[in-house]
Amino acid sequence: MRTVLSLVKSRLRERANQDLATYRELEAKLAGVPRYQPGFVAAGNWQLHYLDATSLLSAFDVIVVKRWNDFLCEKKAPVILDGGANIGISAIHYKQLFPDAVVTSFEPDPRACGVLRRNLAANNIHDVEVVEKALWTSKGRTNFFSEGADANRVICEHDAVEELTSPSAKYCDVETVRLADYLASTHFDLVKLDIESAEAEVIVDCGKTLRNVNNLVIEFHVTSSKPHELARTLQTLAEQEFHVSVCSYGPWVDLLHQPSNTPKIEFDQYLLVSAWRY
Repeated sequence: MRTVLSLVKSRLRERANQDLATYRELEAKLAGVPRYQPGFVAAGNWQLHYLDATSLLSAFDVIVVKRWNDFLCEKKAPVILDGGANIGISAIHYKQLFPDAVVTSFEPDPRACGVLRRNLAANNIHDVEVVEKALWTSKGRTNFFSEGADANRVICEHDAVEELTSPSAKYCDVETVRLADYLASTHFDLVKLDIESAEAEVIVDCGKTLRNVNNLVIEFHVTSSKPHELARTLQTLAEQEFHVSVCSYGPWVDLLHQPSNTPKIEFDQYLLVSAWRY
């Protein structure tokens, strides 16, 4: 048993070193590339089309190098729901970890979804189901802000849309699906959500269907004036008997380091909310 564990740890260290080397190669090749300029880059065993070099590097660092969205699983073919797949780094990473995994990727942004499909094909992955729809609390259609990078989001009636702008910003209409309906019909080993502030509404709406999820990882987007969104989310996870951890995902925020009230695309704070069952 100790020999097997030693071999596993050795392989993980080797993989980690390779991933970091790939990230350094990406950094060097993308240095100086302007924001919101689409392109293509190859590094290590990765072939990546991208919409925005800065967002690509950030996602690769978090997902592949730091592995904040990874989970423990003894199954050879875990069932994974990839919510907010963007250009596909998370889907490719999961398929590298679990080649037989059943992955469904949701990405409503038309530009990002097109790049997602190209990246899956470029990395020889042909069994990920891509759903070009937004995860939401109902089935239908809604207004959507497409930044041209990774800050794409559902626009609700009460949102201050005038502050949502970038050099490549577009507004469009996208199709929505109810996450709770998916969870009610299938057991998931992992649900990953990076859905740009829609997570609170979606998680609360899921309610008891979350009992069909073993592991949940959320990039939680905090608006300081709306702490009830985080409170409702954590309350829902507690009611569904998850073990929960909350960590800072971005710059530290406290009484001495408060976010400004200047209108911006970014949120006041980003948290990594992890929930699991034993």
